[in-house]
Amino acid sequence: MNKRIEYRHHTILQRWNRSVLMGAAVIIMALALGCSRAPENLTTVNNPDQLLRHMSEELSHAKNLSFKVNRMLDAALVEGLNVPENAQIEISVSRPGKFTAKSTSKDNVRQVFFDGQNLSIYDETMKLYATVPVAGTIDEAVAKIDEKYGFTPPLAEFILSDPYAAVGKQIKSKSYQGKENIGGVECHHLNLVGDVADSDLWLGAADLLPRRLIATFKDREGSPKLQADFLNWSLTPTLDDKMFTFVAANDVEKIEMITEAQMNETAAKDSDAPATGNPQKSATPVTKKKGT
Repeated sequence: MNKRIEYRHHTILQRWNRSVLMGAAVIIMALALGCSRAPENLTTVNNPDQLLRHMSEELSHAKNLSFKVNRMLDAALVEGLNVPENAQIEISVSRPGKFTAKSTSKDNVRQVFFDGQNLSIYDETMKLYATVPVAGTIDEAVAKIDEKYGFTPPLAEFILSDPYAAVGKQIKSKSYQGKENIGGVECHHLNLVGDVADSDLWLGAADLLPRRLIATFKDREGSPKLQADFLNWSLTPTLDDKMFTFVAANDVEKIEMITEAQMNETAAKDSDAPATGNPQKSATPVTKKKGT
């Protein structure tokens, strides 16, 4: 197989790869703790742990949910680039076993589909896709894909069945910072401290839904930041089951998703080979053509 083609396929959708998001996982998982209606009996509104627990319960109880995120990454958090990246992410979920996510940036449009039986990754810009069989719940699919292929869908921790149980051990300390206005909405401001990164999370005072997250990565030179602004929350959207299954158009090429072990092996070989041409923009660990 031509090395340039192999490298192109090897790097499709890389920004959803573990190597890009490993540092962000602690903070994004912390986000999964919030998105719910304000509980009527919540008496200690300045208790950050209590706020997070109630939000996690409401999120996990939502049969369907959808939300959008405007995400901004400093250049140091974007593998293969030296400029910041802005993306708009749309996520829809139908429990227990269906979700779809779409990420749109200046240079790329990428989508993930899971219908309870198969998971597909589609690069709309490059007109390439890969599909692998992954049966089970959303939790099971996210865990299997992460273990075998080394990546997770964007903001995947938001859609797990028990976000608080999954990420509570990742947070070293929490503190309540008072109320602030974010985009015209009165919000509770929480500070969450972790080993890899510290984050500030703003939750709407009326509904406890996330409005903004700013994560600062302590393990990276220059302490780069991730900012996520949340929009259009719905815990009762009407969703069509067809939206969770990927159907390829005639002009889209199918490629094979490779495992993380294969990706690391290829990367090691490439590092020993002389560089040829300009390096391509990192996109995922996914792929090589079937039959090559």
